[in-house]
Amino acid sequence: MFDNYNAYVNREERLGTHEMAEINELLDAILETKCMKIALLYINNYLGENFTVETFREKLFRMWFYLHTLKLKPGKVPRAMRMRRLRFEAASRDKNKYEIQLDQRKAEYAQVQKKFAAFLAEKQLHPENADPETEARLIAAVEEAQKSIDKTAEALAAAIKLMEESQDTSDTPVETSSEDAKEGVIDYCSGFEHVFMGEIQIQANESIGHVLGYHSWLKFYFDERAHLIDYLGTKFSKNSIANAGAPFMCVKFRWDQDGLVFVKERGSFFVGCSPEFSIAVATVCFFETETPERIERCGWEAKADDRFMRLRLIDGFKFDYYICKDKEYLVSCFEELIGVCEERRVRKRVQKLNSEPIVRKPKVKKEQSEWKRYCQENMRRLQAENPGLSDRDAYARLKSQFEELTRMASLGKTEEGNNSNPATNPATNPATNPVTNPATNPESTPCSNLATTESNSNLASTSCSEANSTPENAGSETPAQKP
Repeated sequence: MFDNYNAYVNREERLGTHEMAEINELLDAILETKCMKIALLYINNYLGENFTVETFREKLFRMWFYLHTLKLKPGKVPRAMRMRRLRFEAASRDKNKYEIQLDQRKAEYAQVQKKFAAFLAEKQLHPENADPETEARLIAAVEEAQKSIDKTAEALAAAIKLMEESQDTSDTPVETSSEDAKEGVIDYCSGFEHVFMGEIQIQANESIGHVLGYHSWLKFYFDERAHLIDYLGTKFSKNSIANAGAPFMCVKFRWDQDGLVFVKERGSFFVGCSPEFSIAVATVCFFETETPERIERCGWEAKADDRFMRLRLIDGFKFDYYICKDKEYLVSCFEELIGVCEERRVRKRVQKLNSEPIVRKPKVKKEQSEWKRYCQENMRRLQAENPGLSDRDAYARLKSQFEELTRMASLGKTEEGNNSNPATNPATNPATNPVTNPATNPESTPCSNLATTESNSNLASTSCSEANSTPENAGSETPAQKP
Protein backbone atom coordinates (compact mmCIF):
# COMPACT_ATOMS: atom_id res chain seq x y z
CA MET A 1 0.00 0.00 0.00
CA PHE A 2 3.04 2.29 -0.04
CA ASP A 3 2.23 3.52 -3.55
CA ASN A 4 -1.46 4.26 -2.88
CA TYR A 5 -0.91 7.75 -1.47
CA ASN A 6 0.66 11.02 -2.53
CA ALA A 7 3.12 12.30 0.04
CA TYR A 8 2.34 15.98 -0.52
CA VAL A 9 -0.24 17.54 1.76
CA ASN A 10 -3.28 18.87 -0.16
CA ARG A 11 -2.31 16.91 -3.28
CA GLU A 12 -5.38 15.21 -4.69
CA GLU A 13 -5.89 11.63 -3.50
CA ARG A 14 -8.23 9.09 -5.08
CA LEU A 15 -9.29 5.67 -3.81
CA GLY A 16 -9.79 3.64 -6.96
CA THR A 17 -10.81 0.04 -7.36
CA HIS A 18 -7.26 -1.22 -6.84
CA GLU A 19 -6.70 0.86 -3.70
CA MET A 20 -10.07 -0.15 -2.20
CA ALA A 21 -9.31 -3.82 -2.82
CA GLU A 22 -6.02 -3.51 -0.90
CA ILE A 23 -7.73 -1.66 1.99
CA ASN A 24 -10.43 -4.35 2.23
CA GLU A 25 -7.78 -7.06 2.16
CA LEU A 26 -5.91 -5.36 5.00
CA LEU A 27 -9.05 -4.94 7.12
CA ASP A 28 -10.05 -8.58 6.61
CA ALA A 29 -6.57 -9.70 7.63
CA ILE A 30 -6.21 -7.62 10.81
CA LEU A 31 -9.72 -8.43 12.07
CA GLU A 32 -8.66 -12.07 12.30
CA THR A 33 -5.71 -11.30 14.57
CA LYS A 34 -5.77 -11.79 18.33
CA CYS A 35 -5.01 -8.18 19.23
CA MET A 36 -7.94 -6.81 17.18
CA LYS A 37 -10.31 -9.35 18.74
CA ILE A 38 -9.17 -8.27 22.22
CA ALA A 39 -9.65 -4.62 21.23
CA LEU A 40 -13.21 -5.30 20.08
CA LEU A 41 -14.02 -7.15 23.33
CA TYR A 42 -12.60 -4.28 25.40
CA ILE A 43 -14.53 -1.62 23.46
CA ASN A 44 -17.82 -3.52 23.79
CA ASN A 45 -17.52 -4.84 27.36
CA TYR A 46 -15.63 -2.07 29.15
CA LEU A 47 -16.50 1.05 27.16
CA GLY A 48 -20.14 0.14 26.55
CA GLU A 49 -20.18 0.00 22.75
CA ASN A 50 -22.21 -2.59 20.84
CA PHE A 51 -20.23 -3.39 17.70
CA THR A 52 -20.53 -6.50 15.62
CA VAL A 53 -17.63 -7.55 13.45
CA GLU A 54 -19.26 -5.95 10.38
CA THR A 55 -20.11 -2.63 12.06
CA PHE A 56 -16.66 -2.53 13.69
CA ARG A 57 -15.08 -3.04 10.27
CA GLU A 58 -17.08 -0.13 8.82
CA LYS A 59 -16.04 2.05 11.76
CA LEU A 60 -12.37 1.15 11.23
CA PHE A 61 -12.59 2.09 7.55
CA ARG A 62 -14.20 5.46 8.26
CA MET A 63 -11.85 6.23 11.11
CA TRP A 64 -8.59 5.21 9.41
CA PHE A 65 -9.02 5.31 5.60
CA TYR A 66 -11.82 7.71 4.72
CA LEU A 67 -10.55 10.83 2.92
CA HIS A 68 -11.90 13.90 4.70
CA THR A 69 -11.16 17.61 5.02
CA LEU A 70 -9.20 18.77 8.06
CA LYS A 71 -8.89 22.39 9.22
CA LEU A 72 -5.78 23.53 11.04
CA LYS A 73 -4.33 26.79 12.28
CA PRO A 74 -2.91 29.18 9.65
CA GLY A 75 0.64 28.73 8.42
CA LYS A 76 0.81 24.99 9.03
CA VAL A 77 -0.35 23.77 5.61
CA PRO A 78 0.88 25.14 2.26
CA ARG A 79 -1.76 25.98 -0.31
CA ALA A 80 -2.03 24.22 -3.62
CA MET A 81 -0.73 27.34 -5.36
CA ARG A 82 2.57 27.08 -3.52
CA MET A 83 2.90 23.40 -4.32
CA ARG A 84 2.33 24.07 -8.02
CA ARG A 85 4.97 26.78 -7.94
CA LEU A 86 7.47 24.43 -6.31
CA ARG A 87 6.64 21.75 -8.85
CA PHE A 88 7.19 24.27 -11.65
CA GLU A 89 10.60 25.23 -10.24
CA ALA A 90 11.66 21.58 -9.96
CA ALA A 91 10.54 20.90 -13.55
CA SER A 92 12.44 23.97 -14.74
CA ARG A 93 15.64 22.69 -13.14
CA ASP A 94 15.13 19.29 -14.77
CA LYS A 95 14.51 20.95 -18.17
CA ASN A 96 17.82 22.84 -18.01
CA LYS A 97 19.67 19.70 -16.96
CA TYR A 98 18.21 17.56 -19.75
CA GLU A 99 18.89 20.22 -22.39
CA ILE A 100 22.59 20.17 -21.48
CA GLN A 101 22.63 16.37 -21.51
CA LEU A 102 20.90 16.27 -24.89
CA ASP A 103 23.54 18.54 -26.44
CA GLN A 104 26.28 16.28 -25.06
CA ARG A 105 24.58 13.14 -26.40
CA LYS A 106 24.22 14.68 -29.86
CA ALA A 107 27.92 15.62 -29.93
CA GLU A 108 28.88 12.06 -28.95
CA TYR A 109 26.57 10.67 -31.65
CA ALA A 110 28.18 12.92 -34.27
CA GLN A 111 31.66 11.70 -33.37
CA VAL A 112 30.64 8.04 -33.54
CA GLN A 113 28.83 8.61 -36.84
CA LYS A 114 31.92 10.30 -38.27
CA LYS A 115 34.12 7.34 -37.31
CA PHE A 116 31.66 4.91 -38.85
CA ALA A 117 31.51 6.92 -42.11
CA ALA A 118 35.32 6.92 -42.32
CA PHE A 119 35.35 3.15 -41.79
CA LEU A 120 32.83 2.60 -44.60
CA ALA A 121 34.83 4.81 -46.97
CA GLU A 122 37.98 2.85 -46.20
CA LYS A 123 36.11 -0.39 -46.69
CA GLN A 124 35.00 0.63 -50.19
CA LEU A 125 38.56 1.48 -51.20
CA HIS A 126 40.23 -1.54 -49.57
CA PRO A 127 37.65 -4.24 -48.88
CA GLU A 128 40.36 -6.81 -48.12
CA ASN A 129 41.56 -4.76 -45.08
CA ALA A 130 38.09 -4.38 -43.51
CA ASP A 131 37.80 -5.88 -40.00
CA PRO A 132 34.34 -7.36 -39.23
CA GLU A 133 34.82 -6.94 -35.47
CA THR A 134 35.57 -3.22 -35.84
CA GLU A 135 32.50 -2.79 -38.03
CA ALA A 136 30.25 -4.55 -35.50
CA ARG A 137 31.68 -2.46 -32.67
CA LEU A 138 31.05 0.80 -34.54
CA ILE A 139 27.48 -0.21 -35.41
CA ALA A 140 26.78 -1.01 -31.74
CA ALA A 141 28.24 2.36 -30.67
CA VAL A 142 26.01 4.22 -33.16
CA GLU A 143 22.90 2.39 -31.90
CA GLU A 144 23.81 3.04 -28.25
CA ALA A 145 24.34 6.75 -28.92
CA GLN A 146 20.96 6.96 -30.69
CA LYS A 147 19.20 5.27 -27.73
CA SER A 148 20.83 7.69 -25.31
CA ILE A 149 19.59 10.64 -27.37
CA ASP A 150 16.04 9.25 -27.47
CA LYS A 151 15.99 8.63 -23.71
CA THR A 152 17.23 12.14 -22.88
CA ALA A 153 14.75 13.68 -25.31
CA GLU A 154 11.86 11.83 -23.61
CA ALA A 155 12.95 13.08 -20.19
CA LEU A 156 13.22 16.63 -21.54
CA ALA A 157 9.73 16.41 -23.04
CA ALA A 158 8.31 15.17 -19.73
CA ALA A 159 9.95 18.07 -17.87
CA ILE A 160 8.57 20.59 -20.36
CA LYS A 161 5.08 19.10 -20.07
CA LEU A 162 5.23 19.30 -16.28
CA MET A 163 6.32 22.93 -16.53
CA GLU A 164 3.36 23.73 -18.77
CA GLU A 165 0.91 22.01 -16.44
CA SER A 166 2.27 23.82 -13.42
CA GLN A 167 2.55 27.20 -15.15
CA ASP A 168 -1.12 27.29 -16.14
CA THR A 169 -2.21 27.75 -12.52
CA SER A 170 0.99 28.80 -10.80
CA ASP A 171 -0.08 32.45 -10.66
CA THR A 172 -3.80 31.82 -10.14
CA PRO A 173 -4.89 32.41 -6.54
CA VAL A 174 -6.78 29.63 -4.79
CA GLU A 175 -10.35 30.53 -3.98
CA THR A 176 -11.02 30.12 -0.26
CA SER A 177 -13.83 31.17 2.00
CA SER A 178 -13.28 33.58 4.88
CA GLU A 179 -13.31 30.67 7.30
CA ASP A 180 -10.77 28.71 5.26
CA ALA A 181 -8.55 31.78 4.99
CA LYS A 182 -8.28 31.94 8.78
CA GLU A 183 -7.57 28.22 9.19
CA GLY A 184 -5.35 25.97 7.14
CA VAL A 185 -7.25 23.32 5.20
CA ILE A 186 -6.22 19.78 4.28
CA ASP A 187 -8.62 18.48 1.65
CA TYR A 188 -7.39 14.89 1.44
CA CYS A 189 -6.66 13.73 4.97
CA SER A 190 -6.35 10.07 6.00
CA GLY A 191 -5.27 8.80 9.41
CA PHE A 192 -3.67 5.71 7.92
CA GLU A 193 -1.62 7.77 5.45
CA HIS A 194 -0.48 10.20 8.14
CA VAL A 195 0.52 7.57 10.72
CA PHE A 196 1.92 4.77 8.56
CA MET A 197 2.98 6.45 5.28
CA GLY A 198 3.93 10.00 6.28
CA GLU A 199 3.25 13.33 4.55
CA ILE A 200 5.37 16.30 3.51
CA GLN A 201 4.83 20.07 3.38
CA ILE A 202 6.95 23.12 2.59
CA GLN A 203 6.33 26.85 2.89
CA ALA A 204 6.87 29.21 -0.05
CA ASN A 205 9.71 31.05 1.74
CA GLU A 206 11.47 27.91 2.96
CA SER A 207 14.20 25.86 1.34
CA ILE A 208 13.68 22.83 3.60
CA GLY A 209 10.27 21.25 4.11
CA HIS A 210 8.83 19.22 6.96
CA VAL A 211 7.74 15.60 7.31
CA LEU A 212 4.40 15.02 9.03
CA GLY A 213 3.37 11.79 10.75
CA TYR A 214 5.55 8.83 9.69
CA HIS A 215 5.19 6.84 12.94
CA SER A 216 5.79 3.35 11.52
CA TRP A 217 9.04 1.45 11.98
CA LEU A 218 8.16 -0.80 9.01
CA LYS A 219 7.93 2.17 6.63
CA PHE A 220 11.21 3.51 8.01
CA TYR A 221 12.84 0.09 7.53
CA PHE A 222 11.74 -0.35 3.91
CA ASP A 223 12.56 3.25 2.96
CA GLU A 224 16.02 2.99 4.45
CA ARG A 225 16.67 -0.26 2.61
CA ALA A 226 15.65 1.47 -0.63
CA HIS A 227 17.91 4.47 0.20
CA LEU A 228 14.92 6.82 0.19
CA ILE A 229 15.67 8.34 3.59
CA ASP A 230 18.81 9.51 5.35
CA TYR A 231 19.07 8.74 9.08
CA LEU A 232 20.41 11.78 10.99
CA GLY A 233 20.63 10.45 14.57
CA THR A 234 18.47 10.00 17.66
CA LYS A 235 16.45 12.82 19.25
CA PHE A 236 15.31 11.57 22.66
CA SER A 237 14.00 14.12 25.13
CA LYS A 238 16.68 13.03 27.62
CA ASN A 239 20.10 11.63 26.83
CA SER A 240 19.88 9.35 29.87
CA ILE A 241 17.05 7.28 28.35
CA ALA A 242 18.63 6.88 24.92
CA ASN A 243 20.36 3.64 25.99
CA ALA A 244 17.75 2.43 28.48
CA GLY A 245 16.92 -0.59 26.33
CA ALA A 246 13.36 0.31 25.33
CA PRO A 247 12.04 -1.13 22.00
CA PHE A 248 11.43 2.43 20.88
CA MET A 249 13.14 4.97 18.66
CA CYS A 250 13.03 8.74 18.48
CA VAL A 251 14.99 9.79 15.39
CA LYS A 252 15.74 12.63 13.03
CA PHE A 253 15.82 11.84 9.33
CA ARG A 254 15.67 13.34 5.86
CA TRP A 255 13.13 12.30 3.21
CA ASP A 256 13.65 14.03 -0.17
CA GLN A 257 10.92 14.24 -2.81
CA ASP A 258 11.02 15.75 -6.34
CA GLY A 259 14.41 17.36 -5.78
CA LEU A 260 13.26 19.09 -2.56
CA VAL A 261 14.58 18.48 0.95
CA PHE A 262 12.18 17.43 3.72
CA VAL A 263 13.32 16.77 7.31
CA LYS A 264 11.59 15.14 10.26
CA GLU A 265 13.07 16.77 13.35
CA ARG A 266 11.67 14.24 15.84
CA GLY A 267 9.92 11.08 14.69
CA SER A 268 9.00 8.40 17.23
CA PHE A 269 7.75 4.83 16.88
CA PHE A 270 7.90 1.44 18.55
CA VAL A 271 10.24 -1.08 16.95
CA GLY A 272 9.09 -4.63 16.25
CA CYS A 273 5.34 -4.25 16.76
CA SER A 274 2.93 -5.39 14.05
CA PRO A 275 0.66 -2.98 12.11
CA GLU A 276 -2.45 -4.63 13.56
CA PHE A 277 -1.13 -4.01 17.08
CA SER A 278 -0.59 -0.30 16.35
CA ILE A 279 -4.06 -0.01 14.80
CA ALA A 280 -5.66 -1.85 17.73
CA VAL A 281 -4.00 0.38 20.36
CA ALA A 282 -4.91 3.60 18.54
CA THR A 283 -8.50 2.40 18.00
CA VAL A 284 -8.92 1.64 21.72
CA CYS A 285 -7.51 5.07 22.61
CA PHE A 286 -9.88 6.69 20.10
CA PHE A 287 -12.94 5.19 21.83
CA GLU A 288 -11.56 5.92 25.32
CA THR A 289 -11.61 9.64 24.46
CA GLU A 290 -15.12 9.75 22.95
CA THR A 291 -16.92 11.21 25.99
CA PRO A 292 -15.81 13.26 29.02
CA GLU A 293 -16.82 10.41 31.32
CA ARG A 294 -14.56 7.96 29.49
CA ILE A 295 -11.72 10.49 29.38
CA GLU A 296 -11.84 10.83 33.16
CA ARG A 297 -12.35 7.12 33.84
CA CYS A 298 -9.49 6.00 31.57
CA GLY A 299 -7.00 8.60 32.83
CA TRP A 300 -6.68 10.79 29.74
CA GLU A 301 -5.69 14.44 29.81
CA ALA A 302 -7.41 16.71 27.30
CA LYS A 303 -5.17 19.07 25.33
CA ALA A 304 -6.08 21.74 22.78
CA ASP A 305 -7.47 20.98 19.30
CA ASP A 306 -9.00 17.56 20.12
CA ARG A 307 -5.67 16.26 21.32
CA PHE A 308 -5.39 13.88 24.28
CA MET A 309 -2.45 12.54 26.27
CA ARG A 310 -2.10 9.67 28.71
CA LEU A 311 0.83 8.21 30.66
CA ARG A 312 1.38 4.54 29.92
CA LEU A 313 3.72 2.04 31.59
CA ILE A 314 4.99 -0.62 29.18
CA ASP A 315 7.56 -3.19 30.29
CA GLY A 316 9.01 -0.88 32.92
CA PHE A 317 9.20 2.22 30.70
CA LYS A 318 7.15 5.42 30.88
CA PHE A 319 5.50 6.66 27.70
CA ASP A 320 3.30 9.62 26.90
CA TYR A 321 0.76 8.43 24.34
CA TYR A 322 -0.89 11.12 22.20
CA ILE A 323 -3.95 10.82 20.01
CA CYS A 324 -5.39 13.53 17.75
CA LYS A 325 -8.96 13.41 16.45
CA ASP A 326 -11.31 15.31 14.18
CA LYS A 327 -14.90 14.37 15.02
CA GLU A 328 -15.26 10.77 13.83
CA TYR A 329 -11.85 10.58 12.14
CA LEU A 330 -8.45 9.75 13.57
CA VAL A 331 -5.82 12.32 12.60
CA SER A 332 -2.65 11.08 14.30
CA CYS A 333 -1.29 8.96 17.15
CA PHE A 334 2.26 8.68 18.46
CA GLU A 335 4.29 7.95 21.58
CA GLU A 336 7.14 9.63 23.44
CA LEU A 337 9.52 7.88 25.84
CA ILE A 338 9.89 9.98 28.99
CA GLY A 339 11.66 7.73 31.51
CA VAL A 340 12.19 4.41 33.24
CA CYS A 341 9.98 3.11 36.07
CA GLU A 342 11.46 2.59 39.52
CA GLU A 343 10.33 -1.03 39.42
CA ARG A 344 12.52 -1.66 36.39
CA ARG A 345 15.50 -0.03 38.11
CA VAL A 346 14.97 -2.25 41.20
CA ARG A 347 14.56 -5.34 39.01
CA LYS A 348 17.76 -4.49 37.20
CA ARG A 349 19.65 -4.08 40.49
CA VAL A 350 18.35 -7.43 41.78
CA GLN A 351 19.41 -9.15 38.57
CA LYS A 352 22.82 -7.57 38.90
CA LEU A 353 23.17 -8.73 42.51
CA ASN A 354 22.03 -12.27 41.70
CA SER A 355 24.39 -12.58 38.81
CA GLU A 356 28.00 -13.60 39.22
CA PRO A 357 30.22 -10.81 40.48
CA ILE A 358 32.42 -9.23 37.90
CA VAL A 359 36.03 -9.03 39.01
CA ARG A 360 37.53 -5.91 37.61
CA LYS A 361 41.23 -5.34 37.51
CA PRO A 362 42.35 -2.23 39.36
CA LYS A 363 43.47 0.55 37.14
CA VAL A 364 47.24 0.81 37.37
CA LYS A 365 48.93 3.94 36.24
CA LYS A 366 51.08 3.18 33.26
CA GLU A 367 54.71 3.66 34.16
CA GLN A 368 57.17 5.08 31.72
CA SER A 369 59.07 2.36 29.88
CA GLU A 370 62.73 1.84 30.73
CA TRP A 371 63.78 2.39 27.12
CA LYS A 372 62.03 5.77 26.96
CA ARG A 373 63.49 6.85 30.26
CA TYR A 374 66.97 5.71 29.14
CA CYS A 375 66.64 7.75 25.93
CA GLN A 376 65.58 10.88 27.76
CA GLU A 377 68.44 10.60 30.21
CA ASN A 378 71.22 9.92 27.69
CA MET A 379 70.18 11.59 24.41
CA ARG A 380 71.39 15.07 25.27
CA ARG A 381 74.64 13.73 26.74
CA LEU A 382 75.35 11.70 23.61
CA GLN A 383 74.61 14.62 21.27
CA ALA A 384 76.75 16.95 23.37
CA GLU A 385 79.66 14.53 23.12
CA ASN A 386 79.12 14.09 19.35
CA PRO A 387 77.89 17.41 17.83
CA GLY A 388 77.61 16.06 14.28
CA LEU A 389 75.61 13.00 15.26
CA SER A 390 72.11 12.82 13.74
CA ASP A 391 69.03 11.85 15.74
CA ARG A 392 68.68 8.60 13.85
CA ASP A 393 72.28 7.53 14.55
CA ALA A 394 71.97 8.63 18.17
CA TYR A 395 68.86 6.53 18.64
CA ALA A 396 70.57 3.54 17.02
CA ARG A 397 73.60 3.87 19.30
CA LEU A 398 71.46 4.26 22.39
CA LYS A 399 69.38 1.26 21.31
CA SER A 400 72.44 -0.98 21.07
CA GLN A 401 73.70 0.24 24.44
CA PHE A 402 70.32 -0.34 26.04
CA GLU A 403 70.07 -3.87 24.62
CA GLU A 404 73.56 -4.69 25.93
CA LEU A 405 72.68 -3.38 29.39
CA THR A 406 69.42 -5.34 29.36
CA ARG A 407 71.23 -8.53 28.37
CA MET A 408 73.83 -8.13 31.12
CA ALA A 409 71.13 -7.40 33.67
CA SER A 410 69.20 -10.52 32.69
CA LEU A 411 72.36 -12.66 32.99
CA GLY A 412 73.02 -11.26 36.45
CA LYS A 413 69.48 -12.05 37.56
CA THR A 414 69.83 -15.63 36.26
CA GLU A 415 73.03 -16.25 38.28
CA GLU A 416 71.52 -14.68 41.37
CA GLY A 417 68.43 -16.87 40.98
CA ASN A 418 70.54 -20.04 40.73
CA ASN A 419 72.44 -19.15 43.93
CA SER A 420 69.28 -18.41 45.83
CA ASN A 421 67.62 -21.75 44.88
CA PRO A 422 68.19 -24.39 47.62
CA ALA A 423 67.74 -27.22 45.16
CA THR A 424 70.63 -26.04 42.98
CA ASN A 425 72.91 -24.38 45.56
CA PRO A 426 75.85 -26.67 46.43
CA ALA A 427 76.29 -25.00 49.82
CA THR A 428 72.83 -26.00 51.00
CA ASN A 429 72.22 -29.22 49.02
CA PRO A 430 74.84 -31.94 49.46
CA ALA A 431 73.47 -33.87 46.56
CA THR A 432 74.67 -31.17 44.18
CA ASN A 433 78.07 -30.65 45.90
CA PRO A 434 80.79 -32.52 43.99
CA VAL A 435 82.89 -32.65 47.14
CA THR A 436 80.33 -34.38 49.35
CA ASN A 437 78.39 -36.32 46.76
CA PRO A 438 79.41 -39.97 46.83
CA ALA A 439 78.25 -40.48 43.30
CA THR A 440 80.73 -37.92 41.96
CA ASN A 441 83.56 -38.06 44.56
CA PRO A 442 84.51 -41.56 45.82
CA GLU A 443 86.99 -40.06 48.30
CA SER A 444 84.13 -38.53 50.27
CA THR A 445 83.15 -42.03 51.56
CA PRO A 446 85.21 -43.06 54.68
CA CYS A 447 85.07 -46.69 53.80
CA SER A 448 86.29 -46.26 50.26
CA ASN A 449 89.91 -45.67 51.31
CA LEU A 450 90.05 -49.00 53.12
CA ALA A 451 88.67 -51.10 50.26
CA THR A 452 91.73 -51.13 47.99
CA THR A 453 91.64 -54.72 46.78
CA GLU A 454 89.13 -57.50 46.49
CA SER A 455 91.05 -59.58 49.02
CA ASN A 456 90.77 -56.89 51.69
CA SER A 457 87.12 -56.02 50.98
CA ASN A 458 85.75 -57.97 53.96
CA LEU A 459 88.38 -56.49 56.26
CA ALA A 460 87.61 -53.00 54.96
CA SER A 461 83.88 -53.34 55.52
CA THR A 462 84.46 -54.77 59.04
CA SER A 463 86.87 -52.00 59.98
CA CYS A 464 84.56 -49.35 58.63
CA SER A 465 81.56 -50.66 60.55
CA GLU A 466 83.60 -50.94 63.77
CA ALA A 467 84.99 -47.45 63.33
CA ASN A 468 81.56 -46.01 62.83
CA SER A 469 80.10 -47.84 65.79
CA THR A 470 82.72 -46.90 68.45
CA PRO A 471 81.64 -44.27 71.02
CA GLU A 472 84.86 -42.28 70.64
CA ASN A 473 84.24 -41.68 66.93
CA ALA A 474 80.50 -41.04 67.23
CA GLY A 475 80.84 -37.36 67.98
CA SER A 476 83.72 -36.60 65.64
CA GLU A 477 83.34 -35.80 61.98
CA THR A 478 85.89 -35.97 59.27
CA PRO A 479 86.38 -32.93 57.04
CA ALA A 480 84.91 -34.81 54.11
CA GLN A 481 81.73 -35.57 56.04
CA LYS A 482 81.13 -31.97 57.16
CA PRO A 483 78.71 -30.26 54.75
